[in-house]
Amino acid sequence: MSVGRRLALVACAFAAMTVLCLSISLPAAGQSCHLYAATGPQYQGTADTERVFGYTSMAIAPNGTVHIACGGKKLVYVAWDGESWSRQQVEAQGTGEHCSLALDGSGYPAISYHDSVNSHLKYAHWNGSAWDVETVDSQDWAGKYTSLAFDAQGHPAISYYKGSWDYDLKYAHWNGSAWDIETVDGPGTVGWHNCLAFDGSGSPAISYHDARYHKLKYASWDGSAWDIEIAGEIGGGDAFTSLAFDDSGNPAISCYRSYVGYELWYAHRDGASWSIEVVDDMASARDTSLAFDSSGHPAISYCDGEQRAVKLARWNGDSWSREVVIEEIGSGWDTSLAFDSSGYPVVSSYGAVEDMLKLSRWDGTSWAVETLERVAEDTGGGLFDCACGHGARVTSARLIAGGAIASLCCLTGVYMARKAGKPGKQQRV
Repeated sequence: MSVGRRLALVACAFAAMTVLCLSISLPAAGQSCHLYAATGPQYQGTADTERVFGYTSMAIAPNGTVHIACGGKKLVYVAWDGESWSRQQVEAQGTGEHCSLALDGSGYPAISYHDSVNSHLKYAHWNGSAWDVETVDSQDWAGKYTSLAFDAQGHPAISYYKGSWDYDLKYAHWNGSAWDIETVDGPGTVGWHNCLAFDGSGSPAISYHDARYHKLKYASWDGSAWDIEIAGEIGGGDAFTSLAFDDSGNPAISCYRSYVGYELWYAHRDGASWSIEVVDDMASARDTSLAFDSSGHPAISYCDGEQRAVKLARWNGDSWSREVVIEEIGSGWDTSLAFDSSGYPVVSSYGAVEDMLKLSRWDGTSWAVETLERVAEDTGGGLFDCACGHGARVTSARLIAGGAIASLCCLTGVYMARKAGKPGKQQRV
């Protein structure tokens, strides 16, 4: 069958998602086809492509070095030393989901992440010459929504969600010779979208989503037990929390409220009570990341869930301002925010449409957006056929044939155009 007669894009996923963009016109026979595909674990197809990215986590060292962990189908680490980018594959074969990066006392990067092949929580640490990789929790479905931080002694700690049997929030801490693992809250779908940070006294604290009772929660260690507070009533949906402490040591949380409208929240505890501000109520604000600038003012990077564009909200002391960092559709998955040594914001994000890791830097007057890596393309021409195994997920696919583009992103379905000039249709699979 010639390419001029039929084109198909196929994708499989656990749950139905939304088609954000879709257009197609068929080329003449004999023209080449180029396929760009972004795939998840256990995807198999004729195109030799791998979805490396999808999860990003960033930290900036005092010397200005930018460190980014990128997870998806493999775990990749990239760094900017001020002159060029370097790239290392930390681990392959279905690793890197829900990755979180932090720097130790020596400035070496460390990454917590979920190994989706073995369903384990893992920890990778750069020792100066190589990556040391170890399994922290080998129980089934351990390691979802990981968050990594180092304590005052330089020991790593990880908060994470265990999604089998218990469905609870866990905390793993390295005591110098072994990992101590304990349950913070649960059971019952507790611990989604958690974020770990250490307060001014060196005690761990975790923000997270209690999907059982639809609450935004904050857990802090008092020296002998976990003290759990309700910071807000989410009412359903997701939360995508991010935790940081202000200059006075008070906790602050950014989160997304998707129940009965879409809102970006900023929750702040001043003393014993929590106050919540709606930062953006015009679009769904997924994948939030909170940080404080050099003036002690909060800033939040997030994804506009309607267009999946990258946005940044900043408090100026009187009100919140909002701006678009990257306006392209599908550019704002899994944002991560940090401030550089000049006090300028830097945002890493995953562009699902083009399947690229992007870094956006504010230079004082405008945003400079840099693309760090693109997946391979298939130039075999003709037809593209793929088979999706159990657990497959394609986040985006783009077929370019003779100048025409068929584009699907964030989807579940099949699109077929049976004849030139005839409209096609999408079907759920």
